[in-house]
Amino acid sequence: MILATTAGATGLATAAGRVVAAVIALVSAALSAAAAFLNSQEQRKTSGLLCAAWQELADARMEHRRKGHLLRGDVPHEKPTVAVGTSS
Repeated sequence: MILATTAGATGLATAAGRVVAAVIALVSAALSAAAAFLNSQEQRKTSGLLCAAWQELADARMEHRRKGHLLRGDVPHEKPTVAVGTSS
């Protein structure tokens, strides 16, 4: 797209015989930019789906890790509380 724009601008700045090629290059650049812009909604949707999938994978990993700690007995134990007015 940048190359087509540069070629179009250069073609318009030089000999008159290249005007048609320059106009075609500029139209090509404009159409490429429009196609990229119009497809942005689809890209946003795809990005959202990928983000959700990665989050689901991370959640599953954390759940698996938590279950692994429970099976090994690695869960930290709370200190027993002593009621007020009683001696231990």
